[in-house]
Amino acid sequence: MREILGKAKTVRELLKGVKYSIDYYQREYKWHDKQIRELVDDLTGKFLEEYEPGHARKKVVDYPHYFLGSIIISKKESTSYIVDGQQRLTSLTLLLILLRTLQRGRVEQVNPDRSWNGPGWVALAVQEPFCRGSSASSV
Repeated sequence: MREILGKAKTVRELLKGVKYSIDYYQREYKWHDKQIRELVDDLTGKFLEEYEPGHARKKVVDYPHYFLGSIIISKKESTSYIVDGQQRLTSLTLLLILLRTLQRGRVEQVNPDRSWNGPGWVALAVQEPFCRGSSASSV
């Protein structure tokens, strides 16, 4: 019997050191300006609810989590497949690549790979189906 377990994860936990695949039946990437703007506006709005100009950069770690929605990952053999959330996860990954590129050459850079002492800010609920009796792999 298959069981679906849900676990909240930060974007860092979801993306760090993991390679995902997209199964043949999944639709192509379809997001356009409208969907990207909505994602960025939502993230920015939530961030600005907490932000104060005097906050140190490390203070952001203590901001409340922002729920991006469910991402469903299915593990087949040694491959992790994105079942649901492909558009959001792909868009978020592209946004993070853009942000990293934009800060090249800046004296003060944010290193997204560095571990913070807190839980992070943006969280996703990740649901990974697996067979009872087997262990769930980390995503």
